[in-house]
Amino acid sequence: MRIGTMIEPKKIARAFLSGDANCSLANEARRLIEAGANHIEISGEGVAALPGPIRDKFREEASGGLKRLHEEEGVTFSVHLPFMGGVNFTTSIDSIRRGSIEVVRDLTEQCSPLEPITYILHISGLLEDLMGVGLRDNQVIEAYLAYAAESIAEIVRFIPPSKLCIENLEYIAFEKLYPLVDKFDTKVCMDVGHIRLRREEIGQFVAKYGPRLGQVHMHDVTWKLFDKRVTVMDDHQGLGCGIIDVDAVIGMLRAANFGGPVVLEVHTVDPIDSVRILKKAIG
Repeated sequence: MRIGTMIEPKKIARAFLSGDANCSLANEARRLIEAGANHIEISGEGVAALPGPIRDKFREEASGGLKRLHEEEGVTFSVHLPFMGGVNFTTSIDSIRRGSIEVVRDLTEQCSPLEPITYILHISGLLEDLMGVGLRDNQVIEAYLAYAAESIAEIVRFIPPSKLCIENLEYIAFEKLYPLVDKFDTKVCMDVGHIRLRREEIGQFVAKYGPRLGQVHMHDVTWKLFDKRVTVMDDHQGLGCGIIDVDAVIGMLRAANFGGPVVLEVHTVDPIDSVRILKKAIG
């Protein structure tokens, strides 16, 4: 298994906007690698949403410092395709859907010097928005998933299905997304936090989809008091502070013969401590 962590969008923006020559994605990746990582995930949001002149700086890094980490030190990369900022794979508006696919195509081209081993697809857009406000009629869901299928049919023209990983999400049962995996022969990205947010069991997910796993997203989940009245789960926390048993999850993945990247998606704190915890678990 690869020990991975994401370079967050705010770190990408800071690297390009700070004016500090020492603030770069390559240096941030180096810091994570020194803590034990050997795989880096690039956030599509952090690149695709940047203004044009700043986005060109990512091209320079991808073909410069980041590429050297890949070629000289064997660091592997993955790309989390964008799913916010106007990108919408499930809308019925053809022009928006086509534009979203072009954003993905452009990002794929920008990241090509890194030879990513996986691309993560988070199917959200209008479907997630509507389900978030309670519209959960099966016929409506199937209609919007049909638009998702049209999007994926275009995406696999330039991203090999064997590298495309469809992620399980908290707002919808993965059983409803899995037909897309089967139809296009893609891989699965298992997000452990999303499983727990749905009050489901990680072991059952691994048992069911293990042969299809291409990547894992790892982060902890804590309980927090919302509005002083309701206790809710909060994900993307640092490892070791919540309910995720990291050693148990790694054991499940080993039993399923998973050898891909386990990527930290820790957004609330510096991921360095989580990298060390993950490295200890993987060994």
